[in-house]
Amino acid sequence: ATLSSNAAQAAVNAAINYYNVDIMGGSLSYDLPDGVLEQLVPGVGGWQTLDVQADGIAGAYYGTDGTYVLVAQAQGEGTVTAAVAIDQLGIIVGLWLDTSNETPTIGAEFSEDLQYMNQYIGRENTNSVQNVAGATHTSEGIKAAVDYALAALPAAKEAT
Repeated sequence: ATLSSNAAQAAVNAAINYYNVDIMGGSLSYDLPDGVLEQLVPGVGGWQTLDVQADGIAGAYYGTDGTYVLVAQAQGEGTVTAAVAIDQLGIIVGLWLDTSNETPTIGAEFSEDLQYMNQYIGRENTNSVQNVAGATHTSEGIKAAVDYALAALPAAKEAT
């Protein structure tokens, strides 16, 4: 039997999450830089921090307009962080990336690649998002982080 690189990466992400949450007794956390929430969803009057315990989730916010921002982490070449703005219907309306732990000049540049990030906008899943040639691990790490965020939306709704 063969193991695909996607399956291997999913197993690594699950193992890291298990270690961080179940073994170390903590949860993932990530402090978004100032202005990211406003960049993702302009014009929102305020944000409520939510306590969402779900695989890969490092932070969660609820906007006064009903938008959720879920911050998720997954493994690319290094740790990839995605802040995913999701509307009430589960549609991605914004994406912010921190790929600073990735290979410089390849994966690290994803956070500035609007064409790549715009592939996610208007979608309910990552199924048809194209990987970037030469940066497959980073691309898959971003997809995994976005998938974690989408999967945690029901828990975020419960927390509001």
